[in-house]
Amino acid sequence: MIISDPNLKNPLSFIIRNRRGYQSDLKKYDIYIKSFQTVGFINTGHTLNADTYSVTNLADSYYKDLYGRKSYYIQRLRGFFNRLYKAVK
Repeated sequence: MIISDPNLKNPLSFIIRNRRGYQSDLKKYDIYIKSFQTVGFINTGHTLNADTYSVTNLADSYYKDLYGRKSYYIQRLRGFFNRLYKAVK
C-alpha cells in the first residue's frame, strides 16, 4: 500500500513541486507512477513529443494531510522559484 512506504515523500514532493511535465521526468520514481495514476494523484496525457502528467487536487490534499501545510507551501515555493530560475536562465 502506498501510505506505508517511508520513501513516499520524495516522489510525492517532486510532483507537488513541479505540478506538470513529461512523464520521462518521473523515471527515477517509476515504481510510484502507476500507484499515483491508480489512486488519482496524477492525470496523464499525450502531446506530439511525449507522454505528460499533471497533479490533481487529491494529491495536494493528501500531501497536506500527511506532511502538513507548511511543507506543502514550501514545496510549491521551491517549484515556483525553480521555474523562475529556468525562465531567467
